[in-house]
Amino acid sequence: MAHIMNLIIQDGLKESSLSIEHVRHVVRYVRQSLVRLKRFQESCDDEQLSCKESLCLDVPTRWNSTYLILSRAVEI
Repeated sequence: MAHIMNLIIQDGLKESSLSIEHVRHVVRYVRQSLVRLKRFQESCDDEQLSCKESLCLDVPTRWNSTYLILSRAVEI
């Protein structure tokens, strides 16, 4: 049952795949360097944005990880 639900959600996410890819690219870029990550956190502090939780990358086989990456992007 969970596998079928995952396939349905993955199919639905294909509609917004370009936007999701942009978010993934930004998260990867920031996380690839400790300097970039620190600068990102400083920028969040300067703008008084709530980025208490760290940026996370999603796993294509787990739809809830895609939800987490997008929900954290919306928070910021």
